[in-house]
Amino acid sequence: MKKIKVLLLAFVSTGIALTSCSKDDDTENIIPGPVTSGEIMAKWNPVKTVIKVGSGADTEFPYELNEPTCNKDYVEFAASSVVNRVVFVLNGNNECEASAATTPTTWTRTNNNLVITGDVNYAGNYTITTLSGTELIIKKDQITSGITTTTTIYFTKATI
Repeated sequence: MKKIKVLLLAFVSTGIALTSCSKDDDTENIIPGPVTSGEIMAKWNPVKTVIKVGSGADTEFPYELNEPTCNKDYVEFAASSVVNRVVFVLNGNNECEASAATTPTTWTRTNNNLVITGDVNYAGNYTITTLSGTELIIKKDQITSGITTTTTIYFTKATI
């Protein structure tokens, strides 16, 4: 009987030792969430827009408005909450130059919420899903007649 108690105690002790908590439990297996702590004040090249209507499939629209021989168009989130959307065009001398200024546009950011006003292409209330030193992804939902349309816009940091 004494051997059974000792054996039982050994099994219980081993079980407790193997299942006890430690400081780094499962931290290696945690998948990090979106990176949204980067600095938004920069120049960002539009890459693509993805639109999803209701439960339908995603439809991807690559950004194709760049002139073939010009620098990349960009959206700049500047100081004083100003948004500058710059599109490069070829002039009469076949040189790239920034097009005329667009409608005055502003932005505000509170945590992961981004509001852009005044620009016909980017106006809206967005959620920043990714913001890092190289990438910005913003998403907005719009409900029309009970159907949700999700628009996600992808940017990379401009090197201009």
